[in-house]
Amino acid sequence: MVFWCLFTHVLLDMFTSWGTQILWPLNYRFALKIIFVVDPLYTIPLIIALIMVWKTKDAIVRKKHITKGLFISSFYLLLSCSIKLYALHQFEKALDKQGIHYSEIIVKPTAFNIILWNANVATEASYLLSDYSLLDSQAITFTNYKKNKALESQLNGNSDFEKLKKASEGWYIISQKNKSLYFNDLRFGLLNDNPENPQFAFSYKFIATESGLKAVEVPKSKRDGKRLLLKIAKRLKGN
Repeated sequence: MVFWCLFTHVLLDMFTSWGTQILWPLNYRFALKIIFVVDPLYTIPLIIALIMVWKTKDAIVRKKHITKGLFISSFYLLLSCSIKLYALHQFEKALDKQGIHYSEIIVKPTAFNIILWNANVATEASYLLSDYSLLDSQAITFTNYKKNKALESQLNGNSDFEKLKKASEGWYIISQKNKSLYFNDLRFGLLNDNPENPQFAFSYKFIATESGLKAVEVPKSKRDGKRLLLKIAKRLKGN
């Protein structure tokens, strides 16, 4: 029983937007990006099934509750797979229609749902970010963020920079504000998409110390999280 709990847990982690190093100690991370790491609609049927099992001692009834809970949650996971393929097709179709040539694209669900999806697109000179809701009525648009190779060259050889590059799996940009350099992880989107001053969900400021530049995560407040959730709730209703 313990084996199946641990084994299936690792398999389920592969479906999330974070993924898991199932072949650890090898560094490669497997992430199908089909479901957000926390999705109530997947978890709630399993919790209800366990509550119903706890309420009865009848083995046959218990088996029925467990089977029903597993069936509903597994169906939701398969539904998410289908929706991701559909969302991916919509992003690819929009890129083709706009004549955008790209080398890589990743598509993943936003927090707590499988209706609103994000896309990260890599081109030769920049990264494009976009989102798509199943309820959208307007065409998909992409926001361009230059790779800023000139700024990046200032950090070459820095140990913190190399660690962050590895952690972000190559999806990052370097920006500059008030003469300070920032490492911005693109995989988890933005807290604020103001074109003049975008704020990424995970951003690190390089601070000068006696031993060289050190990366320190830019702090986030509870207000940032609330604004992000409100933005997702509004956006998933369509544009």
